[in-house]
Amino acid sequence: MNEERPTLDKLSKDYWPAGPIPRPADAISEPTPSEKAARSVRRMDLVMVGLLALIVGAGGTAAGLLGTDLLEGRITDRAEEIVDAALDDFEPPVEVVTLAPPADDSDSDPLVLPLNDDQLDSELGQIVAEALPSVVRVVVSIDTGTVGPDGQPAYEPVGTGSGIGFTDQGHLLTNNHVIDDADLIQIELVDGRIYEAELIGADELTDVGVIKVAPGLIPPIELGISDDVAIGDTAIAVGNPLGLAGGPSVTVGIISAFGRQLDILTRSAPLQGLIQTDAPISGGSSGGALLDADGRLIGITTAKSVGESAEGLGFAIPIDLATGIAIDLISFGVIDHPFLGILGTTAYVELDDGASQPAGARIVDILGDTAEDVVDASAFGDAGAAINDVIVAVDGERVQTMNQLATLMRFYRAGDVVTVTVVRDGEQVDLEVELASRPEGT
Repeated sequence: MNEERPTLDKLSKDYWPAGPIPRPADAISEPTPSEKAARSVRRMDLVMVGLLALIVGAGGTAAGLLGTDLLEGRITDRAEEIVDAALDDFEPPVEVVTLAPPADDSDSDPLVLPLNDDQLDSELGQIVAEALPSVVRVVVSIDTGTVGPDGQPAYEPVGTGSGIGFTDQGHLLTNNHVIDDADLIQIELVDGRIYEAELIGADELTDVGVIKVAPGLIPPIELGISDDVAIGDTAIAVGNPLGLAGGPSVTVGIISAFGRQLDILTRSAPLQGLIQTDAPISGGSSGGALLDADGRLIGITTAKSVGESAEGLGFAIPIDLATGIAIDLISFGVIDHPFLGILGTTAYVELDDGASQPAGARIVDILGDTAEDVVDASAFGDAGAAINDVIVAVDGERVQTMNQLATLMRFYRAGDVVTVTVVRDGEQVDLEVELASRPEGT
């Protein structure tokens, strides 16, 4: 993970979350001094910063489920494989409660979309019409510590973001940084109706969060497969830029790149494996939907560039990753991320024509030998790994860079047993390792 990256000073100017942002008043007006102070505090909380950690640890596959009926008919092929593998030996905890299915006789009125007949006649218009009801504005508020005229606690809105309908049981996907530290979470539907939402769980490492409203209010969006899209494919971003009222905003661009890593302000660890798009993403769109050309969800919009030196850079968490994280959050409320317990960097080989090419992740240190290490023992070291081993595959999936290794680890959980292939003295060696839990704060 030692590839050359922008300095922290540059990152502090160029990369911000795509929300939440202070919620504007219905009529644009100058905020009061107290509003300015509250908003200033909230924005400081959301300025994400993170130095690139060489300690490999992340998390990913579904370790437990409430039931595959949560995503019946919409779960991706890859996610279905993850689910099936997880269910083979899965025994639900006693406290896991299966949620009731959505009622067929919902009293909720159908959502009225702000689209005219010409828009609905176009292919893009049809895609938008199907997606818009599944994307909501998320409003987060803090408890002011005072009591309102009705005798109830008074809350002050401090930020907005977006959310996406995920299951028939009322679960919505969003970003952790949208709902972090909120005392009250509300969602606003495309037709303006507002409902209180329940926090189900949030994961800081992957920036995925799950909230819930009553079943039947928000239709779940169709899930795509992020691995199936290619650079140059159409990308459609749906979110709530600037916290503006009036329903979600839609922008169109292309898929620009995959596997991006970002150190973002206020984060202790980088975001890994992101999709990059040039579809315009503005503040307030965090937690919004990135769709493919067929209107299927392929990512959760989470960050954008803001510096003069970087234009048209938006980033989304791949749905292939977010699905497993969300299912675990629904099942358990937390993610038990794995930890290899090594420090590493990308290894390069020299080709015949003199060029250098990334060839794996080289181990530069095995943690657990000194008092300063974050763990007492290294799971990978105990499995037989050695300094200068070059990791080239995990469970048969090729690894060419340290970033790829860190991204791949997000698809596993602590306790998973994996086969890691290393090159040692020119020979391939397979090591079976039981992944440890990621230490808190790493």
